[in-house]
Amino acid sequence: MKKLFWIIIFIIYWGQNLDARVNTLETIAETNNDEIWLYIENEDRHYYFPDNKDFLLKPKLAVDYCLNRSKDTYHILSDWIAVWPKIVSSVGGYYVRYICANNLDDAKQKFANFYKRDATSKPVKTGDKQKDKFLKEKYKSYKKSLNKFYGGNINNLKWCGGFILRNTKIVRSDDFCKRGSGTMQYIFTYRFETEFNDKTQSVAGVAFVAYEEHSHKIAKDKKKLADEKLRKEFERKEKERLAKLEEEGRKEREENERKAKIEEENRIKEEKNKKKNKKKIVKIDEEINPNLIAIGSGSAFFINNKGYALTNDHVVGICQQLVSIIDGNKVLFKVISTDSFNDVAIISMHNRSKNYLKINEDGAELGEDIMTFGYPLAGQLSDSVKLTRGIVSALSGIENNIGQIQIDAALQPGNSGGPVLNRKGEVIGIASAGLNKLLMAKKQQTIPENVNFAVASPIVANFLKSKKVKYTTQSYFGSEHSTTELAEIGRETTFQLLCMNTKTAYNKYRNNNKYKATLLELN
Repeated sequence: MKKLFWIIIFIIYWGQNLDARVNTLETIAETNNDEIWLYIENEDRHYYFPDNKDFLLKPKLAVDYCLNRSKDTYHILSDWIAVWPKIVSSVGGYYVRYICANNLDDAKQKFANFYKRDATSKPVKTGDKQKDKFLKEKYKSYKKSLNKFYGGNINNLKWCGGFILRNTKIVRSDDFCKRGSGTMQYIFTYRFETEFNDKTQSVAGVAFVAYEEHSHKIAKDKKKLADEKLRKEFERKEKERLAKLEEEGRKEREENERKAKIEEENRIKEEKNKKKNKKKIVKIDEEINPNLIAIGSGSAFFINNKGYALTNDHVVGICQQLVSIIDGNKVLFKVISTDSFNDVAIISMHNRSKNYLKINEDGAELGEDIMTFGYPLAGQLSDSVKLTRGIVSALSGIENNIGQIQIDAALQPGNSGGPVLNRKGEVIGIASAGLNKLLMAKKQQTIPENVNFAVASPIVANFLKSKKVKYTTQSYFGSEHSTTELAEIGRETTFQLLCMNTKTAYNKYRNNNKYKATLLELN
């Protein structure tokens, strides 16, 4: 009588919850390459969903796992193990398998392999009672299924279509296997014979669920859109920054013109007061301070015949004076303007320059041959200009910075500020040796070989325009030069730039990573 009482209580409890939606809680039970098992806690003691769809609509943990493997998510209907406690009032659940695959055929093949493995490999105890119970039930169930329904040969497994989740809608494939008899319209199970209306269900095949809505291809498209948004945002900020620089340059020019006008007026007054004959006054470069020493070295190149040249901002940033040997004479250069964000500096001397380079405003082309010029390792190598050859490896720098290009030509300390030329002898970048490698080492914890960076020529051209500095652009009908011709072009236009300062300043900056690539080794 007591036993009958508990049976009645169990039937009432079961019946009240039969048609209710399942209250589930997903957790990851086990992962193995392209296979993930979720444990789904089920307070209603059956794996059932409305509309006869015996599967989860959005298994988020499984989908996220497969996305990380760049694959789609699949579930084979009834590919699950129920593990229930002995006490009726306790909560049990299901272990449900999901498969990460490139396509449906790949998912079917992996399922067959997993199925055969689970049915033939005895489980090894882990010490976890819950997991050991799951492994035991899985081995027992799949072994029985393989022998009973497929004669011990997994190749006897038949497929009969399934459900495809697309755009939050469920699509059923046309070849879905139908039940021969019973109250339900389609077959969901391949391991158990179920009775409906006192008639035994015949198992026609295995069905699947494909979560196309969560395809990794969609994830890639979303990433592409996000990257495009970042690119446009960068271009917008760059445009605003250049406009600000242009406005600052305009104000600076007006101030310089005002000062020059006052100086000229004072000069005329002084001449009248001294009653001297009018003579044309020629400005002479400021004397080179003999108390300063060369603490650093970089490279630079001329861009017009008025003595204007380009180099890196980090080459000139700590110098009291900039000195170079031009045509056998020591010449003083002054800084016209700098752009620390893009690492560009404009400098000039009072003398005119005989040879100068053209700037390609369109920028580099991926894979094109290049040649770099500069004065690396000052004091250790000969005093003549050095050249290295390579190609353009990428059209963006660290963290997709489109203000830089990546090259594989070798750059050493002292190369900073030198030109990067294409086969036509046009500037497509300004070499930035050392500085970017230190940044990459900090971010990636490694310094890669044959990876160097240069400031892209479109950035350089925009900066020159904002400062109203004249330069010559590329010729669209120009021809390519031989290696020896390029070497001569680079030699005539590139020069070594010495950074002059005090020994005290040298000791101050010697451990600064930003300037290590330009500082000399002083005793």
